[in-house]
Amino acid sequence: MIPLTCPHSFQRIALLGVILASIGCLKQRDTGPRGAQRYRLGAPGDGWQPMDPLSADDAWYHAGRSATIYADASCGARYEDGELDALLKHLTFGIARGEPLRDEALTLDSRAALVRSFDGQLDGVAVRVGAMVTKKNDCLYDVLYIAPPPRFDEGWTDFVQVVQGFAVGR
Repeated sequence: MIPLTCPHSFQRIALLGVILASIGCLKQRDTGPRGAQRYRLGAPGDGWQPMDPLSADDAWYHAGRSATIYADASCGARYEDGELDALLKHLTFGIARGEPLRDEALTLDSRAALVRSFDGQLDGVAVRVGAMVTKKNDCLYDVLYIAPPPRFDEGWTDFVQVVQGFAVGR
């Protein structure tokens, strides 16, 4: 097993998470470059560095917490309509283990959204995951936060800031 104290190992795991998330479904930033409707996210706060999002729209890494936050939109041919609960389960399939630790319905940019956190495993390493899904204008938007379980709560507020800044087309 790879120790969680090695930041390079966890960064590799986090990047794998970006890839899995995209298959499953600073300052204010506009994102959505692959033909998705432009959308804005909140700033994650101090210590978060932008990273190559690979196939997602946007991503940040926090070296001190070995954590990542990333966002993606699926629009047009990539859009799959459904209940938020089913879409969140699809997004986190293969990672989530057990019952949710947090489960909250909220409204983002005048649309229903669902936020959950749960324990999971990524490439054999224990992780804790926060996930948000919402739909607007034939697009599915998701934001994921992945961190080692002991460090997860340290970055939860940053994840919430990113999610609360969500707005489409402004």
